[in-house]
Amino acid sequence: MNVLNFIQSFFSDGSHWHGYDGIPQRVWEHLQYTAGALAIAAAVGLPVGLVTGHTGRGGNALAFVSAGAPA
Repeated sequence: MNVLNFIQSFFSDGSHWHGYDGIPQRVWEHLQYTAGALAIAAAVGLPVGLVTGHTGRGGNALAFVSAGAPA
């Protein structure tokens, strides 16, 4: 319960909602980073997917690369 009380007091404290390091600012920064990562992923993935889907070639190579990437 101590953690829940800490979370409740953290979010109810008005000083955490203002300024350059407030919660809204940090949420906005997080959304910007997320949008940037999504844009980069789309810029890489969409052209490759469109070419592979249109020509029907390279699917095995892409599967090999995507399976080997985490390893």
